[in-house]
Amino acid sequence: MGCCNSVSIPPLLSPSIIHLQNIPMKSPRISSLPRKKLLAITQKYQILRALGSGTIGSLFHAKDIETGEIRTIREINKSSSFDSEEIFQEAKILINLNHQNILKIYEPIIETSRSYYIVLENISGGTLSEKYQKNPIEGLLSKYVHSMFIGLEYLHNHGIVHCNLSQDYIVFDDNSKKSCIKIIGFMSARTKLENKGIDEKYLKYTWASPEVLKGEYTEKSDVWSAGVILYYLLTQRLPFPKGPKNVVVDNIIKGNVDFSNTAFLGLSFEAQSLLRSILKLKPEDRPSCKEILQHPWFYESKRNLPITYKLKEKLMKFQIPSGIARKILVYIIEQFLLTKKDYQVLKLFRSLDFTGEETVSRDEVANIFKQENVGFLNEDIEIIIEKFSLHNSTQVNYLDIMLGVTNWSKELKVHVLAKALNVKDHISLDLLNTKINTNKEEWDELSKQTQAIKGQILLTNLEIYLKKAIGY
Repeated sequence: MGCCNSVSIPPLLSPSIIHLQNIPMKSPRISSLPRKKLLAITQKYQILRALGSGTIGSLFHAKDIETGEIRTIREINKSSSFDSEEIFQEAKILINLNHQNILKIYEPIIETSRSYYIVLENISGGTLSEKYQKNPIEGLLSKYVHSMFIGLEYLHNHGIVHCNLSQDYIVFDDNSKKSCIKIIGFMSARTKLENKGIDEKYLKYTWASPEVLKGEYTEKSDVWSAGVILYYLLTQRLPFPKGPKNVVVDNIIKGNVDFSNTAFLGLSFEAQSLLRSILKLKPEDRPSCKEILQHPWFYESKRNLPITYKLKEKLMKFQIPSGIARKILVYIIEQFLLTKKDYQVLKLFRSLDFTGEETVSRDEVANIFKQENVGFLNEDIEIIIEKFSLHNSTQVNYLDIMLGVTNWSKELKVHVLAKALNVKDHISLDLLNTKINTNKEEWDELSKQTQAIKGQILLTNLEIYLKKAIGY
């Protein structure tokens, strides 16, 4: 689709390992799909840019001249040698579907003298796995995984099996804060009544169920694939032992799922329970999408976005910085205030800080976090308050809170420092002094710790210094 990085198609599975059932397929009659004939596609659409091309045609971003809507158009050259089953299967499937979590087709076939065109919904938000691979918070991901299973339930209720679900096909429709999960990649999709095999060359085998690798499929095959996606999202690894393709395929067929690694055992009880229920060898032993959507994991996460075990661990090890390191980090989060929604709570803290001492009451901290729905459960808020409360006081330093809950492993990078400080790869002590109010002793110490040369600090050295100051 061009909306995410695609994984290269694996070569055919070795016949000695497994061979998919290749039942002869009858090519669909293009006349069975609604068609519109034009002299040229540019009569109706303004081509904006190419997204990619292959042996059978190209993919474009285009604008509907009449409505101004942006679409994705797949062009299929009539002169190309192609399997019409492969190309038009997606259109045959999507034409009868209409759901917010399913890729939408607008015009199944536009025909010109040289090409066929399929007009699809524009997808530009990238994959779910790309967006959250470095920050797999259960409560946040569960919202999107819930949408994935809702989309799958809709497909299954309409007699459709995706058959080739993978992380590449779970995407965001755009990059907005209200972006929606979409299921795409329907070229291998089948109806439950079809007796057709799945073309091996398009099969994403690491995500395929044991029965699909044997040439069979049911709606529970999609459930397995969705379970592998969920496992990967939460642990950043596949649920099978690593090895050559034949070893991986053999492990999948035998149902050898790894439930003993530390990444899996670090998940919540509910997440482990859900994954164990899904990744079962026999399709009939797996829950339906309807049953999955009732699982406690989703209901627990709906309360708010929890701090996961790993983040709690980081928070407990976090060292509250002092001196110039603290001043620099505070300056950075103040720059985040201009661009990051979650940092808007800093404005609320400051509005309650009548004395200018950078403190608010414990109750005020709890109320602001709950009011702004920033993603902490009640018990998580208590952990934060206890961590950053002033000794023998009901007051909490809200800047320390903001420093402590910031994901510095992600935010404390050279490019982030460069953007926050409005420099490139280094900064002068004099320029930094205009941004950070400090004294000579602190400057001398900073210069020594960052190995400043002629009053210039490399941002790579500044990054190391700041990470050390907070215990990273």
